[in-house]
Amino acid sequence: MKVTLDSACGLLRSNDNFIILTHRAPDGDTLGSAYALMRVLSSLGKTAYVKNCDPVPKKYAFLSDGAPGVPAGFEPGFIIAVDVAETTMLGALSGEYGDKVDLCIDHHISNSDYAGSTYVDADAAAAAEIIFEISKKLGAALDRETAMRIYTAIVTDTGSFKFSNTTPRTLNIAAELIAFGFDFNAIQRELFDMKTPEKLCLEKLVLETLSLYDDGQIAMIHVTDEMLRRSGTTSEDMDGLAQIPRNIEGVRVGVTMNQSGRDCWRISMRSGDVNVSEVCKNHGGGGHPRAAGCEVAGELPAAREEILSTLRRFMNEKDA
Repeated sequence: MKVTLDSACGLLRSNDNFIILTHRAPDGDTLGSAYALMRVLSSLGKTAYVKNCDPVPKKYAFLSDGAPGVPAGFEPGFIIAVDVAETTMLGALSGEYGDKVDLCIDHHISNSDYAGSTYVDADAAAAAEIIFEISKKLGAALDRETAMRIYTAIVTDTGSFKFSNTTPRTLNIAAELIAFGFDFNAIQRELFDMKTPEKLCLEKLVLETLSLYDDGQIAMIHVTDEMLRRSGTTSEDMDGLAQIPRNIEGVRVGVTMNQSGRDCWRISMRSGDVNVSEVCKNHGGGGHPRAAGCEVAGELPAAREEILSTLRRFMNEKDA
């Protein structure tokens, strides 16, 4: 059931003993939002823990620093999911919590409304913008560590404020957060500027897979398990690869295909003027109008053609 921000805050005020869930393959937004919300609730005298279905990537480890794990025998009184648009995104935790989420806080317009209560602000550049608003409404006093986590989440989902989802509201919130005095330059360098030799090797292999279609309007790359092995990288090092095809001049939609099992591919789409969330919905996925994802089964050539066919149909309908 969709609820207002005031109603969501009311649920947080009236409940306790929280578990906060993040999505699989966690990024800076889901992690920063979850650990910031945990700190906000703790500052109000409540008990809250974050539970991740996948390990925290090394580059985001500072977001979970100092956070205790869920104690053995802890009985949650209220389950929250942040930045989780559908239950499949809970990964290995979907069986345990998929039908038990009491409140979902999200910014994906494709949210499936699976929780008992759902607050979605599709205008928010990141789920962390909502966490910031919640902290204000709850009267929680932000500190430097909480502000740093919210900022990191926002800067991650806006590509360091370069993506089109960046708004005046986004920049105003960021300015207020920076005033707490954490080292935002170090965050920028760690998340966007630093690359290991192994990641550079992976990017080289990925660029060799680049293909252009439809007079350069569509660009596609893929990443296989073999490429990860050859470069000495892991799935953590794929962060940021989805921007490579979109950054080519003249490209309207960039598609990245990441191998996920023998004959399964996780698709990431980035767009300038095509609603890729609707494209991905055709394959059981979703996301934002300009950044979305889904999964497709099959060997690489067949999976590629399936995605191209759907994408072309939507582009032709838009251009008609």
